Amino acid sequence: MAANNNTSRKRKQGGPGRPFKPGQSGNPSGRPKGCAEIQALARSYAPDAMRCLAEIVNDVGAKESARVAAANSILDRGYGKPSQHISIKEELDKLSTEELIARARQIVQKKDVDTVAH
Repeated sequence: MAANNNTSRKRKQGGPGRPFKPGQSGNPSGRPKGCAEIQALARSYAPDAMRCLAEIVNDVGAKESARVAAANSILDRGYGKPSQHISIKEELDKLSTEELIARARQIVQKKDVDTVAH
């Protein structure tokens, strides 16, 4: 019970990662103006970048990895990145919070092992 009281107090005080009161902005003046200028400049190069990617895709002498990367970039920009589906066989609504956390840790650890193995 003592841990719950400490957690409640931290939330009321703001706690790490939440130093602002509800409804108060962490960036009241908004995004810096330079960001929009950089974004506009980058977008001005978009047609040339797409042509370059298309040239790489069509260059039979280019490395296969470069051609695949260029093709993926074109497809991602044209259609968006594909969503990743996760199959869940368990009925999650019947698990406790602790069981959900344990299950999530198992999945992450398995994914880490799979990543290292490949």
